[in-house]
Amino acid sequence: AGGVGKTTLAKALYNKLVGSFQCLVFMKNDRENSEIDDDLVYLQNKLVNHLSPGKPPVYRIDSGISAIKAMVHEKQVLVILDDIRNVRQLEVLIGRRDWFSEGSRIIITTRNRDVLPDHLVNGFYEVRELAFTEALQLFSFHALRREKPTERFMNLSKQMVSLTGGLPLALEVFGSFLFERWRIEEWKDAL
Repeated sequence: AGGVGKTTLAKALYNKLVGSFQCLVFMKNDRENSEIDDDLVYLQNKLVNHLSPGKPPVYRIDSGISAIKAMVHEKQVLVILDDIRNVRQLEVLIGRRDWFSEGSRIIITTRNRDVLPDHLVNGFYEVRELAFTEALQLFSFHALRREKPTERFMNLSKQMVSLTGGLPLALEVFGSFLFERWRIEEWKDAL
């Protein structure tokens, strides 16, 4: 689901592993129609530029595959591909495991588990919505800058948390919107 925290977790992992790899790439998929060859070549060039800044662009999928393979075969890399939408993207960006040097890691975030082929994936981690207590705490941090809502805002906070379905992004957005709004009426209007 959108807003559950996939990208946030991937970024946190990236930041934690910064010193462990020769090359690190965090690449967001910013192509809506990503099965068109031009869009796939664009994504390949984006990855090539992350792996080796200043490298000349590629103009065909097969030359993009060759360029990527050559770059990732010789060094340990961490590649995080965020918001992958189809299998074809993975085929042209990371191909097969044997493209990569031993010790390399590839992390893929997606809303659709079906885009992750078994021959590429070692393991899955499904990010779920927050439990109610954790969701209330996150909302409270953003709305009130405290771990728990005050008694005055407790019921309204619980209602807000229920409406968000435990989605961290929604909790942060609503909580931030209500920050420094101290009138109950403002909270009721927001609700």
